[in-house]
Amino acid sequence: MKNVSVGQLNEVIREIDVVFSTILIETNKPLFIVNPVMNNIDKANLLKQFNKRFANMTMKETVNINSLMAIIEKYSVIKDKKALMSELSYLFSAPTNQILIRKEQPMLSEITNNKLIQLNVEAKDWKEAIQKSAEVLKEEGKITENYIQAMINNTASNGPYIVITKHVALPHARPEDGVIETAIGITTLKEAVVFGHELHDPVKYVFCLSTVDNNSHLKALAELVDLLDDGPFYELLEKAEEPQEILNYIKAKEG
Repeated sequence: MKNVSVGQLNEVIREIDVVFSTILIETNKPLFIVNPVMNNIDKANLLKQFNKRFANMTMKETVNINSLMAIIEKYSVIKDKKALMSELSYLFSAPTNQILIRKEQPMLSEITNNKLIQLNVEAKDWKEAIQKSAEVLKEEGKITENYIQAMINNTASNGPYIVITKHVALPHARPEDGVIETAIGITTLKEAVVFGHELHDPVKYVFCLSTVDNNSHLKALAELVDLLDDGPFYELLEKAEEPQEILNYIKAKEG
């Protein structure tokens, strides 16, 4: 991956397969527009767009194994050339999205469960909404009390940036604030509460996220982004009587 200015792009365009830019530019390469500073939802949306565009493309189509071997031989000593070529061929025959989203990245259904899903929770304000949505994660050993306080403090200091779309909040903090295990809690509120967001208030659904690093949760988060564009999912959140109904819906969407 290279960082180049727009003026330098033509000089290196032959070496580039995909262009990520913060502005709209003219190029014959696949172009993805990204925010200068990307949050978790931005990353998940980019991942979803990338995978949708290249779902049927294999790395074998874009990587020439012989050319790759020539580069490797130039800078290293190869003990078993035939075995190396065989493994590279196998690696690059996997679909692009399987390489981008590695096996260690769990699906959404793998980082939530019935105990992390709460229905019709009462909360008097946004602080209590975060507190109650996170409490089950603490009880299940996913986070510490410090993490809950960090989420509340961050929202108090930085504003309602965790309100990511209409009626939906995604409270989260940094891994070092007290994450034990990657997880996501799903909480529906009995009555919507105001978080202070100009466009998306009031919040009715709280998805409390804990993640051990900056990448391992992206596959699950991309799934969540899809669900938040899915009208029937909201209908289910409103009428579900048991957490298992929501979990079953998530698993069904995963195929």
